[in-house]
Amino acid sequence: MKIAVTSRDLYSLKKDLLQSFWFVVAGAVTVYSHVLLEKSAEGGPVLKWLLALSPFAPLFLYVRTVLRAIRAMDELQRRIQMEAWLFAAIGTLFATTAVNVLHENRLLTMLFQPGLGLPGTAVVMFLLLLLGGFMANRRYQ
Repeated sequence: MKIAVTSRDLYSLKKDLLQSFWFVVAGAVTVYSHVLLEKSAEGGPVLKWLLALSPFAPLFLYVRTVLRAIRAMDELQRRIQMEAWLFAAIGTLFATTAVNVLHENRLLTMLFQPGLGLPGTAVVMFLLLLLGGFMANRRYQ
């Protein structure tokens, strides 16, 4: 019995780089929009809203790319990834809520000014995703 291996089954560096590309673009847009928001005192509220929300466009493309990659995985790898993403999402929700509660009670005023912000939330999510992926992979070895 011969098993056919398609190009879809093989690892693709191009696909992996494209997936990471949207995350890097989101980070660059976040930094650029933050700099523009600080420098542009004038400008209407619509412009400020567009600048503040501009990082979400590449983030949506990043999520779309990740979902496509997860759909292409086999059942076990999909389960591992979903467990890792769920762990990261719940952990990020817990971390941002804890930071906001501590900030409201004036216990974290020097470390996190208004909260984690978009870059801080992305870093927390990424670190928890790595930890969740490590834990899920260890479970199925």
